[in-house]
Amino acid sequence: MLAWTKTAAALLVFWFVGLSSAHGAWRAVEGIDMASGQASLLLIGELDAQTGLYARCVAGEAEMFLDGFDGGDFEIAPVGPVNLIIATDSGKTWSSEARYGREKSGYVTTTWLTRETISAAIAELAAAKSAISISIEFADTGDVSTWDTDAKGSTAAARRFLDDCPQTRFSDEPESGAPQGAAPRIQGTDALDPYTDWTTALGDSVTLPDVRAVLMGRTSPASAMLQMTCGMDPQMWSVGLTATDPSAIAIRDTDGPFAISLTVDGTTWTFPDAQYLGSSTGLSVIADVGTDLAGALIMLTLSFNPAILTVTGASGQAHVYTAGVFGMAEASMAMSKACLG
Repeated sequence: MLAWTKTAAALLVFWFVGLSSAHGAWRAVEGIDMASGQASLLLIGELDAQTGLYARCVAGEAEMFLDGFDGGDFEIAPVGPVNLIIATDSGKTWSSEARYGREKSGYVTTTWLTRETISAAIAELAAAKSAISISIEFADTGDVSTWDTDAKGSTAAARRFLDDCPQTRFSDEPESGAPQGAAPRIQGTDALDPYTDWTTALGDSVTLPDVRAVLMGRTSPASAMLQMTCGMDPQMWSVGLTATDPSAIAIRDTDGPFAISLTVDGTTWTFPDAQYLGSSTGLSVIADVGTDLAGALIMLTLSFNPAILTVTGASGQAHVYTAGVFGMAEASMAMSKACLG
């Protein structure tokens, strides 16, 4: 293995910077992962004849990386912090710290490291109308290599990947109808945008009267939703979990009483009096009512990290649900305005 000098590393950066193409071909294909022998789903974006963006799902775990072919088999010297960036003509940009180097012979690989934002970044590809821009940013030198590519096929391919990969799959919105005494939920017709993690329902769109707003965040496991509500009466405020498949997440009424903890950016709010509110039309609800949500709402509007909801039963067994960041700030801001003025 040849050792690389700073000059050679700079030449490699120049090779990336010098590539720009309007090639563009997007598809999702099934296959077998050679390392594990398990079924895999691969999202492929051809950026030029030598470079591709890939998202791979194996055993329910998603990863995303950019491969550039250079034919080499030499060691690549460290080049400092690197960011992998996805932007489209829908107007949004997603970026992640990346691992940069040679992981297999003949290719230079840039790997997306912020796994919790993979679904949001791929959803951005699904939202593209005609143009997609993929960039690698080298922080130490300020160099940026960019591929401007056609979005043709990206919507269908990205949606298939999001729907079929368990880590990124978005569950359907629950049907309307609430168990007696449960915290309010919005009607099924007010479903979440399939490619947004968070949404807020306001005023007339909420099922029950005197409810100002409902904030919902899709979680992984995908069978559950984090839900916060606020009403005209503070006793109507609540935080909880709505599960469309309670058996899949092992929550039963006999597991209670429950405590709910919401963690955002390392700060945790604990709601110790949560109750299992029953099951109706395929829904199972756990909620703590009459709760002060102000601090958590404000933190959600400022955070760039996923929110974590933990439900702990009487046995001490904890179930952890993670809600992604896509749309979190906007939805939480709308909720804050409706609830806190």
